[in-house]
Amino acid sequence: MGLKRTFYCTLVYGANDADMREKRWSEITDFHKRVDDPWLLIGDFNCVLHVEERIGLPVSHNEILSFKNFVTWCDLVDMRRGTRVFTKIDRALIKEQWMSSFPDSVAHFLPEGDYDHSPCIIQFSIMFQVEGVAMHRVCSKIKALKCNLKQMNRKHCLEVEQT
Repeated sequence: MGLKRTFYCTLVYGANDADMREKRWSEITDFHKRVDDPWLLIGDFNCVLHVEERIGLPVSHNEILSFKNFVTWCDLVDMRRGTRVFTKIDRALIKEQWMSSFPDSVAHFLPEGDYDHSPCIIQFSIMFQVEGVAMHRVCSKIKALKCNLKQMNRKHCLEVEQT
C-alpha cells in the first residue's frame, strides 16, 4: 500500500528592495505555470496584500500592487491561520488545489522570540483507510510513509547530503 500525494512547498524570502521582490515574484510566477498539484508558499514576503495589514508607517497601493498582482496571477490565497500574526509579511499562501487535498490544514504562527519574524508550523493530515486492529492500522500507515519518505530523500535530497 503506497501513499501517493504530491504537493509542492516553496520557501520564500521577499527582499527589502521592491525591484528585487518584483523579480522574485516573476520567477515564482514562471514556476507556477508548471505546477498543477497542491502548492504552499511560506515565508517572509516583506510586503502586505492590503494597506490595512500594515502596522506602523502607512503603505500606498502602489507599494503593494506588484505583490497583489503576483498573488492574483498565481491563484493564491492565505492559508487558514490557527494563531494571530502581529504583522502580515509572514504568510502561508496556497493554491486552491491545496485546500482540496488538505482541507484541514492550518498555519500556526509562533511568537517571534529572538527573530524579527514569526516561525510557522503547517498542520495537515493525509488520510487513507486501513482495515484491521488499531496497532495494525498504525503500523501500516508508518510503513507507507517510510517508503515514500525514503523515495523522496533519494530523489530530491542527495545533492543536499553531498554539499
